Amino acid sequence: MDFFKKLFRLNGSNNLTIVSYSEEKEKMRILSVEDNLENRTIIAKFLNNLFEVDDAVNAIQAIQKAKCEKYALILMDISLDGVIDGRTAAKEIRNISGYENVPIIAITGYSLFTDKEQFLREGFNGYLAKPYRKNQLIEIINEHLIETD
Repeated sequence: MDFFKKLFRLNGSNNLTIVSYSEEKEKMRILSVEDNLENRTIIAKFLNNLFEVDDAVNAIQAIQKAKCEKYALILMDISLDGVIDGRTAAKEIRNISGYENVPIIAITGYSLFTDKEQFLREGFNGYLAKPYRKNQLIEIINEHLIETD
């Protein structure tokens, strides 16, 4: 919870406001797994000043990056081009030492309530339907980083 207090404060309207970019926050690395260039650009713009974001354009690259680097959280597109989809990539990453409890957030065009329930049953820690707003992305990331802090 201290992590959260360092980064945000409630303003008079009970809205969260970013107050600083602490050293702890700058060290937080997020892996964004997204095959669509436009979506990767949006994520980078949304998170640029908040976290260190590393990209993977497909599942194989994501798995390799997870084996070589330590990420605090992973944003996983479900419908990735290629042989391996986001669901399978998430399962593979979970089997990498040190990633058993790293939050993996499903980011997808599947937007039915039953889709969300299915992703959570499959081991994703969270779910965000496309299209989403900047505040929704930041909120779900912070929610899951606080849980692991």
